[in-house]
Amino acid sequence: MCIYCDKAGLMNGNQTGATTLPDPSVAVTTDYTDAIDWGTQISSGQTNADGDMVIEYYFAVPGERFGFFQSQEWSEYEKGQAEIAFQTFEDIIDVEFVEVDNAEDAELVLNKVDARGLYLGVFNPPGTLNEGSGGFNSEGTGWNETGGLEQGGYGFITLIHELGHGLGLAHPHDTGGGSPILPGVFNSGSTGVDDLNQGVYTMMSYIDGWVTNPDGDVTPLDTVNYGYQGTPMAVDIAVLQDKYGANMDHATGDDVYMLPDANGSGTFYACIWDAGGTDELRYDGSENAVLDLRPATLELEEGGGGWISYVEGIYGGYTIANGVVIENATGGSGNDAIIANAADNVLTGGAGDDTFIFVEGQGGYDVITDWGNGDDQLDLSDYGRIGLRNFSFDRTPEGFELSFFDQTILFEGVGASTTASEADYLLA
Repeated sequence: MCIYCDKAGLMNGNQTGATTLPDPSVAVTTDYTDAIDWGTQISSGQTNADGDMVIEYYFAVPGERFGFFQSQEWSEYEKGQAEIAFQTFEDIIDVEFVEVDNAEDAELVLNKVDARGLYLGVFNPPGTLNEGSGGFNSEGTGWNETGGLEQGGYGFITLIHELGHGLGLAHPHDTGGGSPILPGVFNSGSTGVDDLNQGVYTMMSYIDGWVTNPDGDVTPLDTVNYGYQGTPMAVDIAVLQDKYGANMDHATGDDVYMLPDANGSGTFYACIWDAGGTDELRYDGSENAVLDLRPATLELEEGGGGWISYVEGIYGGYTIANGVVIENATGGSGNDAIIANAADNVLTGGAGDDTFIFVEGQGGYDVITDWGNGDDQLDLSDYGRIGLRNFSFDRTPEGFELSFFDQTILFEGVGASTTASEADYLLA
């Protein structure tokens, strides 16, 4: 809902500005990532000792004017939250952001402005008039100079969304920079094909958070402090890495990603960029949870922007970036759904009646460590018609193996009982 003619602004609340919206004469894209690519990028000409591009930024001081913006004073809290926003980009791309005290040296100039009733933020992408200059509305929804800019809140969305423009990203609902429009999107409030135009898939959407959440949407009318995207999401990561390179030094150890178990400041949706190690998605609580290990496909299909792992009733969770492998998942004491990926997974349901879901094309050698802790179920419905003739069974020292097509599942510590023949086993 841009007010700015170059379609790189974020409107205040639910107001509509003078953006160019889809019409039948505008071509849509068959490539998900094209829909948010402005087509330009920063080229600073500077690198650090690690070979990463250095992009310098400057906080404008009162009285300075850059383009259309005359800045107010940035508080230390606001600066700190902007630096956290920059860090979310450093985590995913080969860029180091460095603050400077001279605007002439900066590729990005951040202006805090009073634009009450107009927009939340505006940023001029590379290659446009006044490129690199952005304005953040101190009177905008969710912006508070002493608090309220926490990750996952509406003010923090403004920071990462506008910095995305500054780095060369566009909206999926308009033609900024000549970018095509996401199929099925007819205005800035359209979720589009397979509901891919949402903040949980791209921070460049105007539909923030996860509006198709089975528990319903969190909107600014309910809260401005939590429940939205708090990082660049899967589609953003793909486009930014294409422009600036992937940060292959981030999260290379054995990392654990814990699902949030409460709503409040600091609850948000994040996309996991993990460059190595043996990693785990985990929930330790007592509610029902979905733990989905599949990465975003980046195709125009369900899962194109990622598969959402979350706890029922909680407005936060994870998706997994394309190319990232999270090997293991552990549920809590509720009735969890755990979805395997194409790696060799170790899956633990925990207490409760859990469902282990295996998807065609995601086969591997997977281990279920605690089958039978509750009334557990195996869901193979994605394979369509599948019968006993498709299965093979084996007793092993570790437990009971079930194999079919490209998939083998070890039920660790589980025996088998023979009924009709040696080839016909029941889990026991």
